[in-house]
Amino acid sequence: MATIAPVRRAVAVAAGPERAFEVFTAEIGRWWPMATHSVFGEQASVAFEDGRLVERIGDAVSEWGEVLEWDPPRLLRLTWRPGNPAEEATEVTVRFHPDGDGTRVDYRLRLSAELPKPLGLALMPDGVVERVAERIVNWRMREIADGFVARSLAVFARERRR
Repeated sequence: MATIAPVRRAVAVAAGPERAFEVFTAEIGRWWPMATHSVFGEQASVAFEDGRLVERIGDAVSEWGEVLEWDPPRLLRLTWRPGNPAEEATEVTVRFHPDGDGTRVDYRLRLSAELPKPLGLALMPDGVVERVAERIVNWRMREIADGFVARSLAVFARERRR
């Protein structure tokens, strides 16, 4: 398992830490981009329930993660695995810092990935293949995660202004 550099983002919101934490957690279903980031699609809902982050549609439920730390209005830390088995979970940490009249929300997504050896490279030394595969996977996963984090935080910031 290769560890990939975490994706880090920050956004400033025009609300105190208490309200920012409340919007991020209790109102996640209002700002989360379900149309593009959902297991069940745009008609589903997402919410924190009993120490878990879950998506629901009808009777179907998908656990996205388990809350590891809940310290309003300063910190939320949870496992992250929408639609994936628990053993494939990564980790998200969100910190809320007072910043003048508003709040700076710092978001960190820790990633990991399996790096299988491509069949076409069977004759190359393992170390070379692993380094090449790790660079490719790191680059692609960071690109995907960074775009996801940036879009989600932008939606959160816009919704917070409403």
